[in-house]
Amino acid sequence: MNIFDDVYCYRRSPYEKAGLFLAGLVSYLGLTAMTLVFIAAGTILRGYVLSILWNWFIVPLHVFPAINFVLAIGICIVSGLLHPTSGKSDNLWNMLVGSIINSFCFLGIGYVVHLFM
Repeated sequence: MNIFDDVYCYRRSPYEKAGLFLAGLVSYLGLTAMTLVFIAAGTILRGYVLSILWNWFIVPLHVFPAINFVLAIGICIVSGLLHPTSGKSDNLWNMLVGSIINSFCFLGIGYVVHLFM
């Protein structure tokens, strides 16, 4: 006699175990997909912010040409490869949402500064 015989969760049928496995797999894949969507959205947003700020502040100096949205996304990807984020935040979601909030803050501050030019 096992001490876990009276506990229902240890006496599940193979069908129940398979269902729990599939439910866990679907939730894991969903979480992975949402993480990839947030990473892609953050990269696209940072590219947009970079293209706007570049064209507001760098192009008027007549030093570098204007960049488009796709080139700005590429610059953000390359800069992410060259200067990866450190794992300071234990929670990936906080890091991803913080990145998106930072992009909006930089765009807002840049807009206010651009108004005074």
